[in-house]
Amino acid sequence: MNLRGTEKKALICLLLAILFGGVAAMSTEFYFLGWMPRSPQPLTGRIYPAGAAFNTLVYVNRTELGWFNFLKYDVTTVVGVGVILFVIFILLPAEQRAGLL
Repeated sequence: MNLRGTEKKALICLLLAILFGGVAAMSTEFYFLGWMPRSPQPLTGRIYPAGAAFNTLVYVNRTELGWFNFLKYDVTTVVGVGVILFVIFILLPAEQRAGLL
């Protein structure tokens, strides 16, 4: 596979997005594991269940739940769509130009 300059930049951006999503999700899960309560605490507002590392249930407040959901659903969706678009618009045409398809 021989990619041109623009294609290499797109691949680097895609890999950086995957790296950001993975690091942010892992660090959030381990932060939740170490610092969030394992039972609901209505006085502090930590009443929303969220998953932490090693399949542990912890309770977070609304703001922390929003960040958790952003990482779990939005970033994953954006990265998945980015991978699909990269394959359709950059990788497959490059392979066609090289005569491999």
